[in-house]
Amino acid sequence: LYNTMGVSNGGKAMYRIKDLTRAEFTSIVRGLAKAEKMQHATIVVDVSNLLFGVSSKVKAVAEYLFEMAGSGLTIRPVCDNNIRPSVKQATNKRRAQREKARSEEIVLRREVRVLKRRLHQESLTEQERSDLVEEIGQLEKKRRRKETASNAPTQTNFNEELERELDLLSAKSINDAGGSVLKVVTAECQADLYMARQIQIKQAVMVLSTDADIPTLTGDCCISINGFSQTKIELVSTSKVTLENAMSHVIRDKGSKAKLVVAEQPIFENVVDNRLRAMMMLICGCDVYCPGLKGTGIATVSKHINTFKETSDDPQTVIRTILT
Repeated sequence: LYNTMGVSNGGKAMYRIKDLTRAEFTSIVRGLAKAEKMQHATIVVDVSNLLFGVSSKVKAVAEYLFEMAGSGLTIRPVCDNNIRPSVKQATNKRRAQREKARSEEIVLRREVRVLKRRLHQESLTEQERSDLVEEIGQLEKKRRRKETASNAPTQTNFNEELERELDLLSAKSINDAGGSVLKVVTAECQADLYMARQIQIKQAVMVLSTDADIPTLTGDCCISINGFSQTKIELVSTSKVTLENAMSHVIRDKGSKAKLVVAEQPIFENVVDNRLRAMMMLICGCDVYCPGLKGTGIATVSKHINTFKETSDDPQTVIRTILT
């Protein structure tokens, strides 16, 4: 259960390193890998994120991974399985939203058809014709958005097609900088658990995912790449110490703008019990239980922590006191 959910407003609990250049980012990844005595500077990538943030086209995703490896990094792409946890309210909610969008797209298509018939069959003034053309254009844009929203996020054979595109690019061969893209991994259920485990057993330096749930569930040891730009990069973690350590490996470019930004409400920092982290996520609202505890969110939990920690230095004791 506690390995399959996101958290509402989880970004507020994250410390950030902002405005890293690609060279600075690469120096961090290599430095961390060397410090942990890893054979390869490996990043594990949530392919589902790329589908929404980069492109829904297989070829574009493969090219993105190939380019990412160009800096001498080892990239391990991970895809979700088609099986979705039945306990996740968010899964059912998204399915319902797609069905709703499909119905709305059908209605809009009929409206456009009626207006086009008027345009061709009725006697209209120049102004009326102009207004009608504009209305048709607006409805068409709205219809296309609904059509996109109604589609399933991935094609059924996406994983196999991605593997084929990477082979065509020779992405698995070690490039001149020493990087490569590894074989596509299909997770047993969702990519999140696999990615978290890769960090915990030190098989990867960091993850690429804009979902706050991965660094939240993995623990303070996890660094996540938050975004898809390969020129202006942001890293996040629930731990300030973890990012300060990452910053110590930066080889700064001339005119570097990289900076560490403090979390607004770092409620997960120093919480080492993953089950306790998961309980906090349930209270704040997550994919398993979207509403969360009524009247309680990250800001409320943070406020309670600041009050209770005056009587205890142990964050886990403080949080358990709040939850009970």
